[in-house]
Amino acid sequence: MKEEFNKILQQCIEKTFNEIFGKEGAKTIYYHLGKELSADIIHPRSFSEILHRLFGSGAYAIERIIIRKLYHELGIEYSEKENYSFTGYIEDAKKTMKTKRREKKP
Repeated sequence: MKEEFNKILQQCIEKTFNEIFGKEGAKTIYYHLGKELSADIIHPRSFSEILHRLFGSGAYAIERIIIRKLYHELGIEYSEKENYSFTGYIEDAKKTMKTKRREKKP
């Protein structure tokens, strides 16, 4: 389940970067993110910190787009939560995906 979740998260990040920055711009972002995106497991807190170093307050908008895409891909209803972090949304998505999987098993 972790591998599948991380694959979906990576795809959402890639789509977001390509939409916002174009393919060439996305390559530059990947370079600055370094190992954080090339790993099989994305560490949300580290990823968020790097985004904030690169984009300042603009990172919040990028994170929200990634989260919306992720929730859509997982079939989860997205709702903004006051003072909620990127990491919090990711953890909620993982838990919800896990719960949905258990509910589907006979």
